[in-house]
Amino acid sequence: MPPPRVDHVAERLALFLPCDNDAPTWVDRALADPSRAAGAQLPTPLRAVSRRVMEFPVHYADLHGLSEVTGMSRGALKTRFRRRGLASPIHYVRWFRVLAAAHLLSDRAVTTLEAADRLGFNTGGNFCRTVKSVTGLTSSEIRSVLGWNRLLVTFAWKFLGPGARAAWETLDDLFVSEVA
Repeated sequence: MPPPRVDHVAERLALFLPCDNDAPTWVDRALADPSRAAGAQLPTPLRAVSRRVMEFPVHYADLHGLSEVTGMSRGALKTRFRRRGLASPIHYVRWFRVLAAAHLLSDRAVTTLEAADRLGFNTGGNFCRTVKSVTGLTSSEIRSVLGWNRLLVTFAWKFLGPGARAAWETLDDLFVSEVA
C-alpha cells in the first residue's frame, strides 16, 4: 500500500531542504570566543544560560525570564549565586545580551535602533546606555573587531576566572536540565 499523499509530499520536500544540523550557529561561534579568552571551555550550565539569553534576548531583559526557566524566585536565584561567590545573575544576563548586540552590530547594515529593537530595548538610547554601562564601550566601538576583542577580554577577566568556572559547575542541577 503506498504512503498517504501528505507523507509522500513531506518526504519529497525534505529532499530539497538543507539539513546541516552539525553546522555551528552564530551563538556557537560567539560562545567559542569567551572560551578561548578564558583559556578553558565554559561550564555546561553557563553555556546553557548564555545560549538561551543570546538566542532569546527579548525574553531575558530582566531576571523574570531566568527565574521562570529555573522555577525559582528571583531572590532565591540571586542567593544561590551569592552563596557560590558569583556575581548576580542579572550581570550575566546583561553581558550575554551585550554579546548578542555586538554580534548584531558587527553587520554594518544593522543600525543601533534596529539592534535595540531586536534585543528588546525600548529605545536606541536605552540600548546605548546599557552597552556603555555594562562594558564601558560605546555601541560604535563594539562593532569593530578590536571592540569585540576588548569586550571578550573584559568579560573573561570579570566572570570567567577559575573560581567562577568551578562555581558554575555546581549550578548543574539548576540550569542544565531546564535550559539546555
